[in-house]
Amino acid sequence: MKQTRYDWVSVLGAACPQTGKTAGLISPYLNTDIVNVFFDQLVQEIDDDVHVVTIWDQAGFHTSGKLKVPDNVTLIELPPYAPELNPVENLWHYLRSHHWSNRKHDDYDALRNSACDAWQATCLNPDIIKSVCHVTYLQARDLWDAYKPTTPPRRRSAAARLRWDRRYGRGKSPGPCV
Repeated sequence: MKQTRYDWVSVLGAACPQTGKTAGLISPYLNTDIVNVFFDQLVQEIDDDVHVVTIWDQAGFHTSGKLKVPDNVTLIELPPYAPELNPVENLWHYLRSHHWSNRKHDDYDALRNSACDAWQATCLNPDIIKSVCHVTYLQARDLWDAYKPTTPPRRRSAAARLRWDRRYGRGKSPGPCV
């Protein structure tokens, strides 16, 4: 009898459809602590004057009370069963179809290296990101205007909300995304 064994890696990423910039983290598993590490890394990679709007589903580690969302990141949670509304899903599809599907790896290290190679080949090319993640219904300023006036920053202290309002006041745009 032959037993089939599977290893996997989890990839957490952010992509800006307008600039083509990306940030990513590859991990052997995904939970709230890993998402917090990703946020720490993301904040180090972006300029202080950039505000990031992140669209994601309502996975348990996305909605945990232990999530530490940086002051310059706003979360927009998708409704249940609507991943097609998230442009980064197009990136995951592209990576699966061009790099990740139907591959055999000798061990976990080879799998992780393959994931890194695929990320670098795809996500470090702004033209690919702009093309793959572009959606007509999402423009940074339109999204900002639709979201900001009605929804205050979530999961933040009163001081963080005050900094938000001083920095981005009503009607101001966040500027370019990551």
